[in-house]
Amino acid sequence: MRVALFGTIFALAASAEAAPKPLGKAAKEGLSLAKSGDCVAAAVALERAEAEDHRPVTAAALAGCHVALGEIVLAHEIYEALAKESASPSWSPDDRTSAADAKKKAAALEVRITKVVLEI
Repeated sequence: MRVALFGTIFALAASAEAAPKPLGKAAKEGLSLAKSGDCVAAAVALERAEAEDHRPVTAAALAGCHVALGEIVLAHEIYEALAKESASPSWSPDDRTSAADAKKKAAALEVRITKVVLEI
């Protein structure tokens, strides 16, 4: 369910052409909590921030928290979606850096995801 929500948010954000807005309260709170290492609380705030207004910097921080919480597959999906997102002129420098780093972070997680191959 979270992945579908992020896909919708990313699609809506890609179509927006507004000037960059300052980070909202939930985004600032989530980024601060993530930086301090409280990923349980940060994930809640960052999910709320993403639902209000998608920003690559908050999506990347959310993915990082999912990694810290052991939710590797969910983190990988967020990084993959972020890596495929087209840059928007309204992104801040932090947004651009987060999006640029997403592809290599997704690749690093890819090797940590267990896969099963069935041969019939």
